[in-house]
Amino acid sequence: MPQAVQDKIAQWSRLSDVEIEPFNKDMGLFSGDQVELVSQDVIELAKSQLRADRASSSAEMEQQVKDLAAGAPGKLGESMTDQVELDRKDESEKFWTMPYVQPLDSSLDVVEDSRMSYAWDAKVEPVAGGTGVTVTLFTRTAHWVNIDDGARTLIGISSWIALSTVDPEYAATSGDYAWQVYAHASNADICVAVKGKPFVPLPADETDKESLDFFTSFGKNEFVAIEKFKTPQEEIEKDIAKCE
Repeated sequence: MPQAVQDKIAQWSRLSDVEIEPFNKDMGLFSGDQVELVSQDVIELAKSQLRADRASSSAEMEQQVKDLAAGAPGKLGESMTDQVELDRKDESEKFWTMPYVQPLDSSLDVVEDSRMSYAWDAKVEPVAGGTGVTVTLFTRTAHWVNIDDGARTLIGISSWIALSTVDPEYAATSGDYAWQVYAHASNADICVAVKGKPFVPLPADETDKESLDFFTSFGKNEFVAIEKFKTPQEEIEKDIAKCE
């Protein structure tokens, strides 16, 4: 494991100690208090996502997705539940559970020193035919995993949760949001993930140092857009083709 990666992650907060603070910043037509209302619902989704940190099977992971969607407030829960069912039936979506939950395999010996960083972003943009605000939480979670002979390796999970509305007060009471979730895994075994199974790290001798360097290349409190982490579909297909 590159020392630079270890040093950067050591600066992040312990996962067990992290308290995600609401985001309060004036954004054009929207006051900081209105932005904070939206951020509080984002935080609740993030908490549900982070609780789904282990799974022993594909079935358990799928249930975690359903629970996350069902637990979202009001109309948001209805919308997410409908989309989950569509994603589940879409055979072209090889990693359909991943944007919602990113559990590690329960059999892994995960170190208690796992770390996390987070950052917020908000922007005023068109939403549902009007002018709305989108509030996005970006998290990076570094899971240290013990392997043979006292060594350890790393799985990095990057996640984005965004909620959008033209009326924060109404959305906060009704759950009537537009939404987006996305996630990216660093140094995870794609040949396991493509089977719909919980994440495991790549073998130690195949550590994806490039992906881990990128995962840790941003500041602790720096927001990074989804687009910077997205892997071209053709590259994903090439990696899948290498699996036995």
